[in-house]
Amino acid sequence: MSQQLHKSLTWRDGLAIAMVIPNGLLLTVGYTVGAIGGWTAITIWCVGALVAFAQNMLFAETAAMFPGMSGGISRYATEGWKRYFAPLGAVASYGYWIGWSFSIAVNGAAIGHLITAQWFPHAPSLPFPGHRIGLPEALAVLAIAGGWACNYFGARLAASVSKAVAALVLCGLAVVVIAPFLRPGSWDASRLTWYHGGSWMTLIVWFYVTAWTTYGTEICASFAPEYRDTARDTAKALRLTSLISLGVFFVVPLATVGSVGEETLRSDPVGAFATAFTQALGGFSDVGVLILIVSMFSAWCRARRTGAGRCTAWRGRA
Repeated sequence: MSQQLHKSLTWRDGLAIAMVIPNGLLLTVGYTVGAIGGWTAITIWCVGALVAFAQNMLFAETAAMFPGMSGGISRYATEGWKRYFAPLGAVASYGYWIGWSFSIAVNGAAIGHLITAQWFPHAPSLPFPGHRIGLPEALAVLAIAGGWACNYFGARLAASVSKAVAALVLCGLAVVVIAPFLRPGSWDASRLTWYHGGSWMTLIVWFYVTAWTTYGTEICASFAPEYRDTARDTAKALRLTSLISLGVFFVVPLATVGSVGEETLRSDPVGAFATAFTQALGGFSDVGVLILIVSMFSAWCRARRTGAGRCTAWRGRA
């Protein structure tokens, strides 16, 4: 028996769901800037966001063609390939969702690193073949277990606070973006540089890496059958999410690099946001780290819950 999804969402809900996507910028901006320079990183982020916008317009049309199909891009790929070579649909579905799955481990590791660096910098570690196991790894495992428990036992509670968390993150971003321009001498364009002396292959690789975040706005299409007006709400959520993300991908690196410098981000890429937050307010690094940790935890909880739920739903009816 098929399960009918409730049409209870509006485009605002889709926008709120996708607002976790810019969290990927906070996690990777330090690495990107450290490798290829500030201006080059901003260019790659913005080009990726524009490509994502174009893709989302296509996905909006596809959602209107298949208004009853949940699962988003992976489902559309399956429908498109099943008449010609069905296994490719399964490969496309796996390739799409595995990216979200990897983010669980990435965010868990980042949370463990941030907590250790901020509050337990001298925590001991144990030798392990090819690596050392210490507090960051233990905290990463706890974060992943906590996210699973949140989804399994408290999905309703997690859903109710997600908008508040998104608002908290946006407030933190606003502080980082606005403060450097209000304090004389805090922001300097000379701190941003262009990539030079390397190969084009490096830029292509970083474009691919940043696509992990820039293309994530397509998650709005995963809920297409649950929007009250599937065609209109899906298109509006995809369009607005893409445009907001484009703005975030431009102003956040611009303000962050211009205020703290590329070398600071290069030396501590994961804690770059906390560093910028501290410099913006002249302190309160603990607050910046807490905002970053909460945002990453909430982001992958939301991605895991929404993605797995919709994927399972349409697979169960296939």
